[in-house]
Amino acid sequence: MKTYPQLISEMSKSELRELESRLGVIVEHLLKIRYVKGQSGRPGS
Repeated sequence: MKTYPQLISEMSKSELRELESRLGVIVEHLLKIRYVKGQSGRPGS
């Protein structure tokens, strides 16, 4: 079974760009969720 670094090193450039894009979307969504949760406890919301 290959490790993540091994799998990534074998990916083509287009596959790496796709992976970076998808990871970026995941991080963006997690940050939005964290922000919204932080806003729910504030006065006036």
